[in-house]
Amino acid sequence: MQPFDYVAVLLSIVISLALAQGVRRFSIPLAQWILFSLFLCVDYWFYVWHLHGERLWSLAYVGLLLTQASMIFIAARLIVPAASDDCAIDMTAFFERNRRKYMAVVIALAAVNGFINLSLPGFGSLQLALLVGAWIVLFGVGWLLPSSRVQLAVAVANVLLTGYYAVTFVPSL
Repeated sequence: MQPFDYVAVLLSIVISLALAQGVRRFSIPLAQWILFSLFLCVDYWFYVWHLHGERLWSLAYVGLLLTQASMIFIAARLIVPAASDDCAIDMTAFFERNRRKYMAVVIALAAVNGFINLSLPGFGSLQLALLVGAWIVLFGVGWLLPSSRVQLAVAVANVLLTGYYAVTFVPSL
């Protein structure tokens, strides 16, 4: 096995744990956040896949990758309500109760990703920096303002930004 294979297995475990949650009731803003957490996992996997040719894996670089994977795990764990056998999950109440927790983690994740992408050779661009900045501002508005209309607008804007990012920056295998 190559070093990439060992790192990929380790990161796959963290990411798969992030997705191993259950959902019962529907809420548009929360559903968007759940899909966004899935997108974060898939995008991260694409990012890591393109590293499979790397021969040198420094501890600092693996540490950065683990930091990203861990933050995605924490965000997904906070975003997706755990299934309960006792009663149905009220996703609207869950969203209102937990949005500030996971939005704070996603803001931190965006900042870390922006730092990593801008500091690694071949990854940084002004376009990506502006996009990460827009995400941080958008999530900050969502974190500050609890209005359901604001949260719906944040969800729609996040879908648009994510779509733009996916078309512009996510490479194919």
